[in-house]
Amino acid sequence: VQKIVETPEYYNEIIYNGCAPTSGAMLTAFYDRVVPNWDDLVIGIPPLHHDDDPIAVYNLITLMGNYMNSTFSGTKITDMNTGLNEYFNDHGHGDYSVVWSKNSIDYKSVIWSGNPAIMAIYTDSSPVPNHAVLGIGTSVTYMIGTRYIVRYNWRSRLGEYSLNPALFYGISYMSRWGEKMKKLILAIIFMSLTIN
Repeated sequence: VQKIVETPEYYNEIIYNGCAPTSGAMLTAFYDRVVPNWDDLVIGIPPLHHDDDPIAVYNLITLMGNYMNSTFSGTKITDMNTGLNEYFNDHGHGDYSVVWSKNSIDYKSVIWSGNPAIMAIYTDSSPVPNHAVLGIGTSVTYMIGTRYIVRYNWRSRLGEYSLNPALFYGISYMSRWGEKMKKLILAIIFMSLTIN
């Protein structure tokens, strides 16, 4: 079992179809609580559990929903990632950006590096991913095999929830330079190809 401790647990009770802002709030609160010199991501000390300070959680989830352009029909993955980038940039951490990956090996690497990730998943036999959770770990057991440990953000699934990897669609995680570095490398490659 590889699991990240100190990950907040918040519930999607504030914004209708607000699983992405709720997961974003947990991700942001984790970094604010754990990473040295990042205590400026959230005003005050973000609670570890929703019920410890529901007003602070409400405010953070609402703020994330605004950054992510969340609507009653949910949040697009691109809007979620753009919103997180804008939030981190607005709070002095523009050198970090969201990386999107549909590769489950990347999820395991992110977890093993000690970072949580927002995971887009399928639920209820949906043909499209329709829920976001906070991925906080992996486990392997003899009888069940590989499972992902997540904060599901529903009160009906409290604590750490074991998720079947078949429900995995992709992850958004924070990386220093992340997508910005990828774009820079691609631009350099493109320029070298056009110069020759």
